[in-house]
Amino acid sequence: MSEKQLSLYIHSPFCSHKCGYCDFNSWAQKDVSLNRSWLTRIKRDILYWRDKFSQTSLNWRSVFFGGGTPSLLPDEILRELGEFLFSQGITSSGLEEFTVELNPEDVSLSKLDVFKQMGVSRFSMGVQSFQDSYLRRLERQANVATNHRALELISTYWKGPWSLDLMYALPGQTLEEFQQDLDAALVYNPQHLSLYQLTLSTARSKNWDQAEESELAEFFTLKKKVLESLGFEHYEISNFAKNAEVSIHNKVYWELGEFLGVGPGAYGMLSPLGMLPSDSLGFDRFGFHQKAPSNFDSWINDQRSMDEEIVEKRDFSLHAKELLLMGLRLKEGVKKARLGEYISAQLMSSNATKGLLEENSDSISCSSKGMYLLDYTVKMCFYALDQAFPGLDSVQVDPIFGR
Repeated sequence: MSEKQLSLYIHSPFCSHKCGYCDFNSWAQKDVSLNRSWLTRIKRDILYWRDKFSQTSLNWRSVFFGGGTPSLLPDEILRELGEFLFSQGITSSGLEEFTVELNPEDVSLSKLDVFKQMGVSRFSMGVQSFQDSYLRRLERQANVATNHRALELISTYWKGPWSLDLMYALPGQTLEEFQQDLDAALVYNPQHLSLYQLTLSTARSKNWDQAEESELAEFFTLKKKVLESLGFEHYEISNFAKNAEVSIHNKVYWELGEFLGVGPGAYGMLSPLGMLPSDSLGFDRFGFHQKAPSNFDSWINDQRSMDEEIVEKRDFSLHAKELLLMGLRLKEGVKKARLGEYISAQLMSSNATKGLLEENSDSISCSSKGMYLLDYTVKMCFYALDQAFPGLDSVQVDPIFGR
């Protein structure tokens, strides 16, 4: 029997309110009875994948329960989900990390206890700001007092690791205000911080004020300078960890490891046998699965087989580009073994990427300039890859099933 190491992403699409900047697959919940339908489909999908890998020994590495707002789900649904995950061997032994996303308004001692019973080992809490004017602009449901109350509970009563999310470059925000947000967060001694630049990609946010490039550079420099001076490692472009408390699950994404995704809009990255050799160009043969329904009812009522619904072919060029898109976010970069010797050499020798990339004996990573200009760096890498392999997009990798 072959072996496979997997991670699992579970998506809850429900929110009490859909924030104006949010482009995730989530909806404002108007009918609490949908919680039961959601859980039934989640169980069905996990059992489907278990059946697909019935001849494979699955070693579960991490679980991430995101959304949407997982903490909005009622306690009885959460307990039942936890019992199901345990019954399927997902959380019963050897799991390195089980993270749940929390909104501050949902935090209570009883809710923390429910998550502890589920086997949760780590929280990620979306604070976003410590200033009411910006929380209102972002359409967050918590105010500053709610944020502080939630953080006091987490920092006092939760014994495991936890992470705090902040946004910066908010409409009209100054560097001084962002510094104040950082200072307020650091009072609670988080060992992990995720600091995201606000991206205005939705119809409702398109008319919001966007910071100039020079201002964005100042925000980026400030977060890096402040946190590194306090002993945080800037291990990913938006993420900082102290005492090696990195997000194990998110590193699976950034390294393009294998993971399942269940829930409306979830996606995954899989190889059917888990131990296939790389092809002659050096690329791992991975398949991609995705569900992006237009609404909750279409996801619940879809009667197609899972293969028809979600399996997608991937070609060599797409997979290599995604390795670079995700891996260059990391301080440690992308392993040359994943890219292959020829592509690694082409990337490092291209005029398009000079000064943007660095290499050591086993990996390619961004230089300081390349990390600051990450979007541009990735585009230049894609250009170099297209120059090295003209027409490569036409070469197809087999679907992950039905070989």
